[in-house]
Amino acid sequence: MPAHALDRIGTYQLTVTTTATRLAPSRRERITLTVVKHGTADLFYGCDTTTTTTSGALLAGTCGSYISLPTTDALYGIVAAGSLTVSVTETYDA
Repeated sequence: MPAHALDRIGTYQLTVTTTATRLAPSRRERITLTVVKHGTADLFYGCDTTTTTTSGALLAGTCGSYISLPTTDALYGIVAAGSLTVSVTETYDA
């Protein structure tokens, strides 16, 4: 049995635009947050609504690229132009 059994997994998709978009809310019970890109636009991510394409961390422009973070904090994303669909998976304790 795993050291930490997961009680819940939540998944959803959303569209990221040129305005900082909340990818996931803060969740005290969250174990891991994973974001998967559905297109080739660069995604920049950060911890709040002030995230920009110059201040955010880069998830490079490859369809299917992803990042998994062990965080309970909110996560925001932004693209330089147009829009980008992403999938978000959260694993957390009930």
